[in-house]
Amino acid sequence: MPSSPVKTAEHNVLLIEEYDALSVAIQSALTKFAPHHRFHAVRSLAEARRAALEQKPELIILDFDPPYPGAIAFFGEMRGVLPETRVLLIAAGVTPELTAERGANGALQFLEKPFELVEFGAAVQALLGPWMETGMSRGTLHDLALDDVALLALSSPRNVAVEVRADEGRTGEFHVRNSQITHARTTEAEGKRALVEMLTWNNPHFIENIAPESAPRTIHDPWAATLIEALREAKKPKHGRPVPAEPKVPAQPAVAPTKTGPKILIIDDTEMLLIFVEDSLALADPTLQMTTALTGLHGVKEAARIIPDLVLVDYVLPDIKFVVASEEMTALRSCQLS
Repeated sequence: MPSSPVKTAEHNVLLIEEYDALSVAIQSALTKFAPHHRFHAVRSLAEARRAALEQKPELIILDFDPPYPGAIAFFGEMRGVLPETRVLLIAAGVTPELTAERGANGALQFLEKPFELVEFGAAVQALLGPWMETGMSRGTLHDLALDDVALLALSSPRNVAVEVRADEGRTGEFHVRNSQITHARTTEAEGKRALVEMLTWNNPHFIENIAPESAPRTIHDPWAATLIEALREAKKPKHGRPVPAEPKVPAQPAVAPTKTGPKILIIDDTEMLLIFVEDSLALADPTLQMTTALTGLHGVKEAARIIPDLVLVDYVLPDIKFVVASEEMTALRSCQLS
């Protein structure tokens, strides 16, 4: 069957986000952090398969909270057709220690929820940015390994057994039960030693199955400690999984133009939505002087500081009631609330 024509997609970013409002907000943020890329948003992995094959994105961003069923199969398939694509997963529960141990060379890079907008920007720019000119590498789907797949499996609400097949006829498996790694085996080892062995295999492929009702428990430590220990052991020279040094990307200072228009205060506890509203207003009137706040108390302090002409505020605030916030701000002077 002849292959279908594809677009030139070296500057494409594919976003997988099931919530429309967050999808729009993330795309708005991407205009700041990846201004030379085109964005395409989809809501499901099925749509993502079609879009990825057509556009061959440089980066896939997936909001993995809540998790998507079938993610292991999806990334396994994408590895075969888009080996040079990088992936950013927005997820919860990935510890800073594990993130540090995995470094920049994993196929899947994780951004822990909740996060600051600057952290999202740094993650996106780290995967797309100036490190490419240094000759150093960043992980791509070609590097998909057991630790990437284990993190996907650990997010699954069901108990799973992941079969692992690699070059030279190597086979093994690991089990995730109740969000813990409970068992691993190869023909040569069981437990943590089996995890270490599978981490060093070349060209591994992964098949997700439902875990059997009964299986031996060969791993008892918490999953994060288990993975960190296995990764450290696998990096030792005798195991043949060297990790190149991660390049340091210098921060790029931003220069903001002076604005002289009306003062606008925007209060909302979702930072991506704050940025979306701010961008939309800036597009409508570039002269607006805008200030944002993530909480009602912060908003009241900012209102006292800048004395805004207009306040845009979320009716449901995480710390104080809307009525209290509005009374505090209107007492400052006759500013307009919306």
